[in-house]
Parts: sequence; C-alpha cells; structure tokens
Amino acid sequence: MELVTVYHHDSPVVRFPLEHSPITVGSNLENDVVLAGDHVAERHLVLYRDEAGCWRAGPPGSEAIAELRPGARLSLGGLALSLDCAPEARRSFPAALPRSGEFGIVGVSAKTRRLRLCIERLAPLRGPVLVCGETGTGKELVASALHLASLRKGAFVAVNCGGLTSSLLEDTLFGHEKGAFTGACAEHRGVFERAHAGTLFLDEIGEIPLSQQAALLRILDDGVVRRVGGRDDRKVEFRLVTATNRNLEKLAGEGRFRLDLFHRLCALRITTSPLRERPEDLEPLAAHFLSLMATEVGHKRLSSEAIRRLSKRDFPGNARQLRNLLYRAAVFSRGPLIRAADLELDESDTATVSLRGAICELSDADVVTALSRHRGNVSGAAKELGVPRTSLRDRIRRL
Repeated sequence: MELVTVYHHDSPVVRFPLEHSPITVGSNLENDVVLAGDHVAERHLVLYRDEAGCWRAGPPGSEAIAELRPGARLSLGGLALSLDCAPEARRSFPAALPRSGEFGIVGVSAKTRRLRLCIERLAPLRGPVLVCGETGTGKELVASALHLASLRKGAFVAVNCGGLTSSLLEDTLFGHEKGAFTGACAEHRGVFERAHAGTLFLDEIGEIPLSQQAALLRILDDGVVRRVGGRDDRKVEFRLVTATNRNLEKLAGEGRFRLDLFHRLCALRITTSPLRERPEDLEPLAAHFLSLMATEVGHKRLSSEAIRRLSKRDFPGNARQLRNLLYRAAVFSRGPLIRAADLELDESDTATVSLRGAICELSDADVVTALSRHRGNVSGAAKELGVPRTSLRDRIRRL
C-alpha cells in the first residue's frame, strides 16, 4: 500500500493512502486531502501517477511537476512530502489532522478527543488563543500543536514569562539595538521578531508586569515593534498563544492584569483537563513516557499491578508528576518490568534526595553558563541542568 506523509517543520501532519489518481491537496473542502493553514492555498498541490507508474507532485496547472520517489523528502510550497509503503493493516488514516497521539497529545478519553478537535478547529485561525489549565496538563504541547496544525511558515517561539525580571522580559520580548545599554555589544532580535510568520507562545502570561502588558496590547493592535534603544518600527505578524494556571479575570478585577488585554487574549480559549478527570489516559500516557525514556533507561513496561497502583493515585502534578514518577521507577527497577513496589518511590525517597543534591554538584560556571544560555530564565536553566527551580534560585542568591 503506497502512502504519502505530509510534513511541516519536520513533524508529520497527515498521512493518506494513494488509492486513486489524481489526488488534490488544499484548504478547500472539495479537495481529496484537506489541510488547514494560513499559507495553504485552496488547491495547493496535485499528485498523480504518470504513464511509467511513478507518482509526481506539484502546484496545480504548473509544468514543474517533480517525481515523488520512495524514501525521499520532496519540499513544495512550505510542505514536505514523503512516499512510503505500508502493510494492509495501516490502511486506516483520516484525511485531516491530527491523528490520535499526533503532536504529543496522547490519550483516548473523551476530554482528550475533544481537545484534539478543538486544536483542529482553532489552528487555521489567526486570533490569539488562551490556554488555561493546571500545572503539568500540557499547555505548551497544546500551543505547539496549534502551530504545527496551522502550517504557518515561521518558527514556534516559546517564552516563560514567570522566570524573567521586568527589564530582562522587555529585552526578551522587544530585543535591543547595539549600544542601547551597557553590555549591548550587538543587536538582538526579540521574540516578537523571531516569531514573525510563526507562533509566539507566552507561558505564565499572568506574571507579566502591567507596563509590559500595555506594550503587548499595542503590538497586538498595531502589529509593529520597536527594539530597546531603536528608532525604527518593524512590522511583525504572528499567532499569539498564551497560557496560565491563574484566574486572569480575577487578577483583572484586582487591578493586577489589564482588563482590555484579558478580553483581547481570551476570545479563543482552550482548557486542558487534569489527569484525575481523565483516568482512561493514564495507561497510554505511561506507555508514551516509557517509550521516550527507552534510550536512557532501556525498554520498560508496567506490570498489571503497577497500573492498578497508578490508577489509585491522585497526581496533583498531572502528567508531569506521572512522568517523573515513571522515570524514577524505571531507573530503580530491575529488569524490563516495572512492578508495583518500584512505584513506592516518592518525594521523600533517595531518588529525590539525589535530585535535590544535584545542585550541590554543579559548579558556579555551570550555573552561570546555563543562565546565560537561557537569558536569565531560571525555569529554562533549571530544566537544562536537571535540578528543581527552587534549588537553583537558592544557589543564585548565594552566588
């Protein structure tokens, strides 16, 4: 069975069988394969089999029709196509994105299915999206999925606003010109510019100071940005996705968040569900996390008793807590099978004590280098170093 996979930014968007010729691809619902996206034409591509039996692809009505060879990646109009063969068991593919589990949205529950449907419907739109939900429920995954499903040509740029001071946040967002301040030895593009034609994800949006909130609102209204120390306005166009685990409406009522910005951000909203509300997702999520860890800890699987033990836990930290628990259990389990006893490790055990002690093993240079690489973002540096954020903050204070 011959299949074509459509890639965007090296991520598979949709796979469909080549069951007839020609096959049209585009945003119009009359196409054989419908793709949503700002930069997908109504009739974007056509695929057909020539007299020699080879598949060719290219823009409709164009003479520049290229051969689609098995195993090769053919780039056309911001998309990449790959031809491969699959056994009969893999014939069933939807003609629209995303497939179950695509973009890291793993789960079989009704809430997860609705989440994927919501992503599919909002992805082609240009308005800002506010992603709400508890910590560890995959808000950045949702933002990334919105970007990939939109087929936007630009990059996906993510910023954690909670770990930045007011001055550093301004430099991160707007960038600066050479000589704008002491130490500005070269010009620096801010994330507004870097996300041009793509998607900008601002995590912990509720932590942005009021002064920066006003500037963000102006950029959303005018579409222009000026670097720190600069004189020229630069035109930018990006899809804004924000996320928070706080009640922005309450913050606005208390005067700590601009009400006009809140209304601008929440026109389109997605809410991620905590793991306790979708217990059906626990087992597939666990299997997904273990598969990601396989290169480091080996191929592991959960025993039936371990699965039952996991189903009785509340997981206030949601999927992130589940992943960390499985990582510790996989490290300390003997053999490929993770048993219920291996899951007894909790925040007070030796594994976590070792994690907390890891900050002591880092040199001052390691800490400074990580902070510099993440431009002062403590959350990003802690993630890179593999240490708790609170421990890293204590270390910074001592430095």
